[in-house]
Amino acid sequence: MLAEIKKMTEVLANFYSPSDYKIGAVPGEVKIDDDSFPPLEMSVINYNSEKFSNYAIADVKEISELKEDDIVSWLIVNGFGGNDFLEKLKVDLGFHGLVVEDIVNINNSPKIEFLEDSLFIVLKLVLSIDSRLDTSVSIIIRGSNLYLFCPVAKFTLGKKLVKRIENQRGVIRKKGIDYLLFALVDLVIDSYFPQIDIIANSIKEIDQSLFENRNTRLLQEIKTIRQVLNVYFDNLHPIKDILAKLINDDTEFVKEENVKYFNHALNHVSFLCERISRLKESTSDIMNLNISMNGQKMNEIMKMLTMMSSIFIPLSFICGLYGMNFDSSKSPFNMPELSWYYGYPIILGMMGTLITGMMIYFYRKKWF
Repeated sequence: MLAEIKKMTEVLANFYSPSDYKIGAVPGEVKIDDDSFPPLEMSVINYNSEKFSNYAIADVKEISELKEDDIVSWLIVNGFGGNDFLEKLKVDLGFHGLVVEDIVNINNSPKIEFLEDSLFIVLKLVLSIDSRLDTSVSIIIRGSNLYLFCPVAKFTLGKKLVKRIENQRGVIRKKGIDYLLFALVDLVIDSYFPQIDIIANSIKEIDQSLFENRNTRLLQEIKTIRQVLNVYFDNLHPIKDILAKLINDDTEFVKEENVKYFNHALNHVSFLCERISRLKESTSDIMNLNISMNGQKMNEIMKMLTMMSSIFIPLSFICGLYGMNFDSSKSPFNMPELSWYYGYPIILGMMGTLITGMMIYFYRKKWF
């Protein structure tokens, strides 16, 4: 658990880094450093109910707009090839500069835009706590073509979907481009399940250890977990709006027969958002419980100190009283006890009786 919390902390340090957005930049004019993104890798998957092909390409010019309505073409772009590649997206594929800018900007929040001839969606794909908290995934649908851009890291989840398509698992080979969109959105949503399970287990362990050692470090761990949950919620909650628009709006991108699948994805993301909210409530309960336990511990300490003070204050008074050293030979009123044969044992006995009586009183009051 501690190793996982440490990784979360390191990831959040990157998440809260300053934005590199330049004030006054021309909208749609994108310039990036060649070292900003991993090397460019592109592959194309073409399929229908009878055909399947999967091959790598080196240039976007190799992509042709398919005119056959029954064939789905899926382009996967991992990384970027620099500014030349961005220009090719504009010139060869006809992408608007604002769309290219959104693709490159990995800090974008999830959103959906209905363009003149295409659909543009931005999602946040959670990778793993070991590497990076999340990365931006952009999806463009135009005709029977789907373009997927993952500029920061390889879209490894896509391999599972490609295997499904190749092995004809499920109904994906019988469906169109809208079902492929559902499958991708569902993959992104499902990628959050294992990470949220890790956080839930960490919260459970912290809750259990709170009663064992009352470690003050637990509050820092809870704070980190809350920050991660906030990021996950910010990534997932807009997907609900994206799916709602795809389902409810009159759009040509989702067929009526496939609406149920998007409802399925919507149920998943709603469940995750609700679970994140419950986990955040659990972290708040743990923090409040920790504060209450620390307050109770402090009250116990103060109670013990008060009891000790109540015992020693009268003893200090007696010691101070008989430490005044008045000369008893000058006056019979000047501490006659000092000349008694059993004066000292009597005073000690009185002190012991006083202590015993106070302890019995505290015990009957159930102060200890």
